[in-house]
Amino acid sequence: MKGLTGNRIGFWVSQAAALLIPFLFFCGTGLAEPQQQRIRPVKTVVVKERHTMDLREFPGIARSAKEVKLSFRVAGPVISFDTTVGRSVEKGEVLARIDPRDFQNQIDRLKAGVREAQAKLSAMKKGARPADVKMLESELDAARAAYKEAKQNYERISMLYEKEVVPESYYEKARSAFDTASAKQEAAAQNLAKARKGSRAEDVRAMESKIDGLESQLKAARDAYGDTFLRAPFKGVVNRKFAEVHETVAAGHPVLTLLDFSAREVRTTIPEKMVRSMDDVNHIECTFNAIEGKTFQADIKEIGKKTDTANQSYPVTLVVHATRKSRIYPGMAATVSFSLPSDGEDRGIAVPADSIFADKDGTSCVWVVNEDSMTVEKRRIEGVTLSGKTAVLKNGVFKGDRVVCAGAPFLEEGRKVKLLNNESSRR
Repeated sequence: MKGLTGNRIGFWVSQAAALLIPFLFFCGTGLAEPQQQRIRPVKTVVVKERHTMDLREFPGIARSAKEVKLSFRVAGPVISFDTTVGRSVEKGEVLARIDPRDFQNQIDRLKAGVREAQAKLSAMKKGARPADVKMLESELDAARAAYKEAKQNYERISMLYEKEVVPESYYEKARSAFDTASAKQEAAAQNLAKARKGSRAEDVRAMESKIDGLESQLKAARDAYGDTFLRAPFKGVVNRKFAEVHETVAAGHPVLTLLDFSAREVRTTIPEKMVRSMDDVNHIECTFNAIEGKTFQADIKEIGKKTDTANQSYPVTLVVHATRKSRIYPGMAATVSFSLPSDGEDRGIAVPADSIFADKDGTSCVWVVNEDSMTVEKRRIEGVTLSGKTAVLKNGVFKGDRVVCAGAPFLEEGRKVKLLNNESSRR
């Protein structure tokens, strides 16, 4: 029994040894070594020399790049207005529509007038058809016969009137009939001449001018028809509506306002002393009370040349670098930070404030990349002055050094690194 137990113990010891030997082998050959030698990616910046900066902060208000009141150029009842407040619209999109019935009728009338005038002009240039000429010849023959009869009657009545045989009323009636017959004969002769030879040049030009006038009216009518559509002049967001379907609106009366969000702007005011230093501003940041933890870069768009009467300060408009996802809306309260050189002559090296860390003894340090060996070395720094998210150093770092600005807690002296964000080294 003891021999059997001893055999079992020996079996399990041999099995444990079989498992332990490979483990010790791998440990002895440095299984953890690749982990220690793993190259760590880091984000870096090349530092520059700069003045110590002063930070000036002012309250501001966000606003859209522009807010436009849209109106119809023609009057009429609104038949379509499905746009809602807050809706995003594309450039050229139809926002509302006026009933086009009267405008279409005007177009139809003018088109008919143009066709009629063009037909007359064609006839004037070509002359009348043979059948029309024959008809005019017949009219002229009839006019001549009537003229001859009226003339004979007029001459007879005139002789009797001179002899005081007939009253004056008979004489006047005969003379009037003669004048009428003479005019009809002359008109018939002219109409026949026009039919045979065509109209006079001045008559043709007059008809051409009439057609030009009708076509100009037709173009204006078509433009008015197009104005029954209210289209978005740019991509934006509907902010307010001033009319509804079935309302009759006047030409030029605003029906909605459209906000342009192609750029975000912030308006602030600065004192007159600050205005003289605006050319020296090298960095502007905006934060918003409603958007915590985010800072947006900004540029100056315009500076007012006249002070506001309320506080005797100058208005400044900034363009904020932000996307639609940032959700910066008009009316949001903002804080604008201007970075200006300090009044002193002190200079230093600017590094991101996040690149500074404390050593074991509490000394402020940064990691500097040796771009020949692509390893990091610890540099102790002195004379740190904070200006927003930037720190200005007196000693420890030199112009042109590449400083690690993210991942400092995970590094140690001599650690191999590689650069992130498509950064390039001198190697």
